[in-house]
Amino acid sequence: MIMFTLMLVPMFGFLGLVADVGYMHFIKESAQTAAEAAAQATVINMYTSLGGSSWTCATNGVVCATTPTTCPSNITTPSNSVEVGCMYAQSHGFTSTNQWVTYQAGVNSTPTTASGSGTDAYWVTFRAVQKVPQMFSAILGNMSGIVAARATAGIQGASDCIYALNPTASGAVSVGGTASLTSSCGIYVNSSNGSALGTNGGGTLSAPEYDVVGGVSTHYALSPTPNTGVSHITDPMATLAVPATGPYTCDSFHTNYQLQTNSITPVSIDPGVYCGGITVKKGLSTSTRELTSWWVADSTRRTATPTSPAQMF
Repeated sequence: MIMFTLMLVPMFGFLGLVADVGYMHFIKESAQTAAEAAAQATVINMYTSLGGSSWTCATNGVVCATTPTTCPSNITTPSNSVEVGCMYAQSHGFTSTNQWVTYQAGVNSTPTTASGSGTDAYWVTFRAVQKVPQMFSAILGNMSGIVAARATAGIQGASDCIYALNPTASGAVSVGGTASLTSSCGIYVNSSNGSALGTNGGGTLSAPEYDVVGGVSTHYALSPTPNTGVSHITDPMATLAVPATGPYTCDSFHTNYQLQTNSITPVSIDPGVYCGGITVKKGLSTSTRELTSWWVADSTRRTATPTSPAQMF
């Protein structure tokens, strides 16, 4: 009887340990869900609210933290994308005094917690930690345990530098006739139309990447194969300062600007403010200098002129 009684202590201790470990595994899964929800919510809100693919810490609400920083408690109205993530963690139950949610974030760097991901334009890591009181295994003196989970999400910029932002237009980017558009960077077409990107006649299009919200309608197969069904984007230059306060004024040279030549020698379009759009006509090979210094004012056209082999920007 004495031996049996003595054996009961470690037996119940081990039974309690099994029960407590199972409960802690359940808490671990809950913490992982909270951390992943927070990380994903942050980068999604960051991208959809700010747009673009280049950010600076402490500018336009971009939050960075080199060390784990505790989320504010009881957030009701988030003031930035990280607080949106913190709210998601709270909505998954991490609100008590035995729970902590922290974040780290940075720009144009490799996440310290995901070294294999490469350089991210923006990244954030959330950690969800909970102190779990032990039940049966407390008989062995183990009064509490710590459960922690971590999740990292990042935004990596695409290779695109040509953006057609109309959300519904057919032929948002269209090359026809004898026109040829060759780009050393990718093309992003924001239109959800089934023929958002297209070619016709003898028009040719060449780029290292095609990202299209809607569909593609070309008279030949593009290479590489376009990525269709991508998400809508906001204006990638929305965070840049407007060059001047409207109404914009242009001299006659920069109004309804057109280029037309049969020469194969590239023609440069200089930086500046252009009113009424830029039309590139057939037989023309063009190059641009300082593309980000262009400003096309009062122009809603972003597609090829349907009645002539020209490209309107």
